[in-house]
Amino acid sequence: MAFGLAPAPRVFTKNLKVVMVYLREQGIRLVIYLDDILVLNESSLGLQEDIGTINEQLQSLGFLVNWEKSIVDPTQVLEYLGLVVSSKDLSFSLPVRKVEAVKKMCEAALKEGKVTLRTLASIQGNFSWAITAIPFAQSHYRSLQRFYITNAERYCFYLDVRVSLSDSAKMDLRWWVANVEKSKGKIFFPRDPDIEIFSDASLTGALYAVQAFSADSSGIAIRIYLDNTTAVSYVNKCGGTKSAALTATAKSLSKWCEKRCISLEAIHLAGEFNTIADRESRAQADASDWQLDVNVFHRIAKLWEIDIDLFASSWNAQSALLNSPVKLKLHHPNAIPLEFCQVIQLYDLSLVVLSTVTSFAKARQALHTTTPNTIFCRDKELTVIENFMRPLIDERKPGSMYKSGRPGTGKTACVTQILSNTTFSGKFKSIFVNCMLLQTPASVLQQIAQPLDPKWNASAKEALPFVEDRLTDTGPMIIFVLDEIDQMSM
Repeated sequence: MAFGLAPAPRVFTKNLKVVMVYLREQGIRLVIYLDDILVLNESSLGLQEDIGTINEQLQSLGFLVNWEKSIVDPTQVLEYLGLVVSSKDLSFSLPVRKVEAVKKMCEAALKEGKVTLRTLASIQGNFSWAITAIPFAQSHYRSLQRFYITNAERYCFYLDVRVSLSDSAKMDLRWWVANVEKSKGKIFFPRDPDIEIFSDASLTGALYAVQAFSADSSGIAIRIYLDNTTAVSYVNKCGGTKSAALTATAKSLSKWCEKRCISLEAIHLAGEFNTIADRESRAQADASDWQLDVNVFHRIAKLWEIDIDLFASSWNAQSALLNSPVKLKLHHPNAIPLEFCQVIQLYDLSLVVLSTVTSFAKARQALHTTTPNTIFCRDKELTVIENFMRPLIDERKPGSMYKSGRPGTGKTACVTQILSNTTFSGKFKSIFVNCMLLQTPASVLQQIAQPLDPKWNASAKEALPFVEDRLTDTGPMIIFVLDEIDQMSM
């Protein structure tokens, strides 16, 4: 086959695949890339027998083995495809000459300050290959990658144009200069997790979850299960090329783990199997979780000096220093955790506080349901919902819309964001009902009746005439949002 012919590698690989399948059926463990074969066996004698079998099979088919470039003596440390493979600690590492070459390229680019796009492409190629052997390295080439893509598109992929490096690109290069020699390799497989987290949140929620459960930990392994495939990808790849905002969040997560030497692995768990996390994240706020009116609080603060906000959450704290039954340092840097059992002396009143904070309670505190300021990749869905609702709201006409889709894709968030549109302010009253824990349609009506009249207290059967009567009044328009209606027992 002609050397240098474009389809030659693929044709050669397809032909040799049949041979490799046969050898693997004989119980031989091997890895192959084009014409480089790595053979593995648990014993030295077994490895030598496997090499003999492979050699005999290849030569019988007319292939020639280059013995000068081959290593046939069994070893536990071997350079393969530019990486040092160690079966002692099951890790990849960089050869010394490769480390020196990568460092030299980065130093030269930093010294020059203005480099060609072709040079940046070459540096990125080396980074892409080296991240296999350097922990957290993938997070430290995303800024340089985005800088290259942006400028390549700007100059129509004319790679000889020279560009001045951005501050973020220089930061990536400096990290590689400082860390490429320090790396002792990267293990093949993820470690067994010390902590497992189940979440139905987005990428930002994954960040909060990891921070909440590992705030005081280091040197551990975390496995997080998410039903959002995009979030899984961005966690495992420490970013991506499609969304700058998601990449920034993924880099923040990677930075958190790198600082604490935490190994993080994300696994996709389909929403239908992620029921506990889904139910916990949709739980309503505790009845005792309230906030004093801000103006009233300031008036009180003028009368008495307030040093600390006791029993506060991240959302309702009103003083610089707060005391919380769970650790909220990821939300508020001045949060002081309240121990499980503690006596607090407040003037002449002694309060004995008994708090049993479960793991789910901590997760709920970190992953409470909110509407993000921006919902990515849902412009079309948001437009459809708004175009349906706006004429009905403006003309006070009835209507209904059914939204369905896989869990974690933003259905509830889209509806909530449209309802919070300031152009709709004062035109309607919205009532949100989570149907997951409800049994019958009558119980849904009962949940609707209570917000319509806080004093209402009757059976579920009496809810229908009450709701009908209120809907025919001349008061403000009412919009019902029934979430998880498909989970309700009919």
